[in-house]
Amino acid sequence: MKPRRSWESAVLLATALVAAALVVSCAQQNQAPLVGPVQLTANPHAGFEPAEVVPGSGRRAVVLEVLTAGEYNYLSVDEGGTQYWVAELATTVKKGDVVEFIATVPVVNYASKRLGRSFESLYFVQGLRNDATQ
Repeated sequence: MKPRRSWESAVLLATALVAAALVVSCAQQNQAPLVGPVQLTANPHAGFEPAEVVPGSGRRAVVLEVLTAGEYNYLSVDEGGTQYWVAELATTVKKGDVVEFIATVPVVNYASKRLGRSFESLYFVQGLRNDATQ
């Protein structure tokens, strides 16, 4: 076996160092998420305005109970004999009002810290139309 020249050893060492740096860099990139964790503010809906609900575009229900917590109303409603809970950015609503909203996917087993209670199923809606105030 022929002895290596000093420049060959330097090239091999430089190549090995570059390869090692690439492997470490790729491994670190694969471990880190592409997007950092999202930090929710105290009010994730800050600055949002309730969406307008066009008459006839949503579900209609009668309000059975209103629980207010900060800027949210939690409404127990009855829609044709089916009762469920809806959460919305607080608007003027009272027991007996007929409301309309766009249905969403319900959140199951939602715990409200402000109210100190849990809801088996809760629909969060961005807007609510109250027939009493229209």
